[in-house]
Amino acid sequence: MIETLLPGIGHLQNIHPIVVHFPIAFLTGAALSYFSAWIFRSEKLAFTAFSFLILGAASAAVAVGTGLYARAG
Repeated sequence: MIETLLPGIGHLQNIHPIVVHFPIAFLTGAALSYFSAWIFRSEKLAFTAFSFLILGAASAAVAVGTGLYARAG
């Protein structure tokens, strides 16, 4: 299934270079959203920032896992 979505992924040795960008984006988005929530005093924006923070932490764990798998292989 992944080959139909990303045809060139089969030629990669590991997927860590693809996965590592997600925690960077989510955690940066969380910081910017928390700052915006503080400026605008918005509870909805704070919840969005918290969601970005959770997604950033989860994707960081996946990035570490794929990095360790790539190092072992």
